[in-house]
Amino acid sequence: MKKIINCIAAAALMLLAGCELRGETSDSPRSTISTPPIISSRSSTSVDASAVVEPVDGSDVEDEVEQAVGYALSKLDDKPWNEWDYSAELFVSARVMGRTEPLDTASTTRVYEQDEPVSVVAFTNTRFFKLSNGDYIFAEYLGTYKVYSSVTVKTELPEAPPEKTDGDIGYDRKKALDYASEHWQEEESLCAGFGTECLTAGGLDFDESSSTKLYNKLTASDLGYSFEIDLNEDGTANVPGFVYPGDLIFYYCEDENMMVHTAVYNGDTKEGLMKAYAHNLADDGEKAFRYLEYCVGGCSCKLNKIVAFCFYRDKKVSLPTSLPKLNAVVSNGKAELSWQPDFVYRSSELIITDSSGRIILRRQMGTDKLITPDLNVSGNCTAYVIFAIDGNVKVRSDNLTFHL
Repeated sequence: MKKIINCIAAAALMLLAGCELRGETSDSPRSTISTPPIISSRSSTSVDASAVVEPVDGSDVEDEVEQAVGYALSKLDDKPWNEWDYSAELFVSARVMGRTEPLDTASTTRVYEQDEPVSVVAFTNTRFFKLSNGDYIFAEYLGTYKVYSSVTVKTELPEAPPEKTDGDIGYDRKKALDYASEHWQEEESLCAGFGTECLTAGGLDFDESSSTKLYNKLTASDLGYSFEIDLNEDGTANVPGFVYPGDLIFYYCEDENMMVHTAVYNGDTKEGLMKAYAHNLADDGEKAFRYLEYCVGGCSCKLNKIVAFCFYRDKKVSLPTSLPKLNAVVSNGKAELSWQPDFVYRSSELIITDSSGRIILRRQMGTDKLITPDLNVSGNCTAYVIFAIDGNVKVRSDNLTFHL
């Protein structure tokens, strides 16, 4: 009996010292840090071993177990974990949510971005690090070095695009954009991984999870050219007319000489601001695109430029020799509007007015080939397209009148 009680007391002391009495559960991450590399010599929780009362002969074993465990838990200051002093400056290895307590079931705080520097002040027996701001992050998500620290941009950024942009590269922009439209909300890959998935859907064989490595592969592939673009003060961008939907956008950190984010260009808003699909700060490609104001690579410098990788356009695609012609098929009080795909350009807008000239629909055309809008009007309607050629030259198509 006494031997059993001594085991119970030893177990209680182990619990107070922060030792785990059971293995990891099946849902615990496989890669963990079991022992912090730098800890203070004294645990933040201590116990006087003499306070553990020896059991009285003849006492019930279950009662003694309950007493020993109850005493051990009472010394944990109502916390189901232990913390040790720990001091280090670490980096976030993957995008993760902070937590209010070092438990998987605890509520979350804010998003910590990959390569973001954090100050650590404690380590717990639940394998969480405590940050100086009071948040907790699981140990697997913190490391000594930045993820991209050894990778830099190898290709110099050009000052102007090449004169010739035609080339048969086998890239189907529409399929790439269709994939982006269907999968932008699925957080199953990082930003560069999502970009390569879109390229694969468009017929190009890429597999890369690093923005910098993806950019280096593209510039070495002779599939197109890159162009540097300054960001606006509010983080939006106005891109040149030779950038087309389906091209890739990279956010560039000058201090670290690396790419810190990847997005897929999807045309412009009616105000002429860049739209893009992306993972990690997911974006649906339907509004002005903004990324973080400061670099997440560890230097925390202000981001002020992006780089567009423009794929050579297929030879069968050319600028129009005549104005685009719209077509309307009216059925059951609705009109199906269509246009030739050769007339789909970046910044192009479809505009529909009612019989009084009031605009009842204004829509970015993107890569769509037809639309059946719900106009909720009757009588004559007029449709036309405004689009851009060579950047700032705006062209308006002929009017198409149809009756609802």
